[in-house]
Amino acid sequence: MKMKTTKQKAEVLLRLSAALLLILAACLTQTNMQTKVLFDIYEKRATSKDLPVLIIGEYVFFAAASYNLLQVMRCFSSSAQQITVPKFALSYSILPWLFFILDQAVVYMLYAINFAEVGIAIPALFGVDSLQWLKMCSYYTRFCCQAAGHGLCSFTAAFLLIFVAAISASNVLRFYSPKHFLSLKRSRK
Repeated sequence: MKMKTTKQKAEVLLRLSAALLLILAACLTQTNMQTKVLFDIYEKRATSKDLPVLIIGEYVFFAAASYNLLQVMRCFSSSAQQITVPKFALSYSILPWLFFILDQAVVYMLYAINFAEVGIAIPALFGVDSLQWLKMCSYYTRFCCQAAGHGLCSFTAAFLLIFVAAISASNVLRFYSPKHFLSLKRSRK
């Protein structure tokens, strides 16, 4: 299957890399666990299940990755068949709007969950003296390093999806006339 434009190739490449990073971030969260023995009798385990935002993050990352993989399949199927646009292209202008809104929702959701995870990570890194919370990353270093890798993957994927949303915006704008405000190119004579 041959892609039509370099913009479509870039969209597929960005979506695939973002999906892989999101799957990697979710897998890092799922397998993140460390056990410490305190005072030679008490065994304490740190897992991602201790923090509910990490579990919600896993579901969000898998949903965003599956959405992007479905969009990659759409790009491949639209490049495989030739689509003829009718004279009245209102129905064809709705799909780019739908894809643009969904891409924006995915980016906003990813940034929301990423910053919620950062909000949990800061007290674990530095502690809170006024609440007498200890620095947990001094005890669970491997757990925190793996959580940092998870955060790096998820923020990189969200950053890549900003460019995908920009490509979706350009797909929306190509249907509108540059000279007439909010009028479709094919509807004007």
